[in-house]
Formats: sequence, structure tokens, C-alpha cells
Amino acid sequence: MARTKSENVERPWADVAERVTWHRKVVEQMNQDRYGEILNAKRSQLSNWETGTHRLSLDGAIALNRAFGLSLDFLYLGDTNNLPMALRQAWLEWKREQEDAHTSKTNHVEDQA
Repeated sequence: MARTKSENVERPWADVAERVTWHRKVVEQMNQDRYGEILNAKRSQLSNWETGTHRLSLDGAIALNRAFGLSLDFLYLGDTNNLPMALRQAWLEWKREQEDAHTSKTNHVEDQA
């Protein structure tokens, strides 16, 4: 199970958390209060989903689907095939950028060794 670097906290739903957080911050550019308001979810509930310490509820996933068009396959499994094309492209581009940044950082550390 994934753990945070700063704490020894289990994050069994870190992959789901990454997708929800990406959508809120990158796509919608909303704070947790506004995003939660649209979903009819408490800020603490959204925070738990975004840290990956608590499972995204089915009700929460359905609310994300209805409000923003995020498919349950994407939220739970990372499958982008049922996303609207613009969201799919945005996610794939963001993931490539994250991987490139990670690779660049890894190469920089290796060069210093």
C-alpha cells in the first residue's frame, strides 16, 4: 500500500485520490469547499478522498459523474476510455507531464551520485 513520505500513513486508495485531486485542482481549479458544495459532500469527506486514506464512496463517484462527467471506470480503475474526449486528453497529457518530471528528477539525482 502507498504511504506518504512525511508520515507513515497507509494510502490504499492513492490512485483514486490522484484522479479526484487532479480533476478538482487542474481541470476545475476549485478549492475543496466549492467542489464539495457542487457534490453535496463535506469538505472533510472530500479531503479524505483526496488523501487516499478513505475509499471514494459510490455516492461520491456518482455525484462526480453527474456533476462533471467523470466515469466510474476512470475514478476507480483509471480507465480513460469512457471519459469525454477533452477530459481524456487532459488527463493523459497531465500524466505524461508528471512522468516526465519524475524521470527528469530521477536522472538529476543519478547524475549527482
